[in-house]
Amino acid sequence: MTHTAKKVILVADDDAMNREIMEAFLSAEDYEVILANDGTSALRQAKTVQPDLIILDVKMPDMTGYDVCKKLRRDAATRDVAVMIVTGFDAKEDREEALQAGANVFFPRPFGGDDLITQVSRLLQD
Repeated sequence: MTHTAKKVILVADDDAMNREIMEAFLSAEDYEVILANDGTSALRQAKTVQPDLIILDVKMPDMTGYDVCKKLRRDAATRDVAVMIVTGFDAKEDREEALQAGANVFFPRPFGGDDLITQVSRLLQD
């Protein structure tokens, strides 16, 4: 996949294995990947790095991905950044909560690398 300018993706997940897997898939497609292991560092890096896309896990120790998404949407510096909520929860209520928090996409686990890349590509073209 060719990108005119390298897109930056911030991945926030408290599980190191999940971060590494997503980083491997995304880096292979020539995206620049920044990692955060909790919501607080995700918020800090979102303001500092100004990523093109933020991928948030729902369950993190300090705040949920939903809470992070709400804070991103309230901040002028990050309100327009695309957000993908990634989680092992796939109930209708989880989807609704993600969208109400301001996420562009709710993406349930497990997923394959091709599905992730397709969804990321779609979000970055908008």
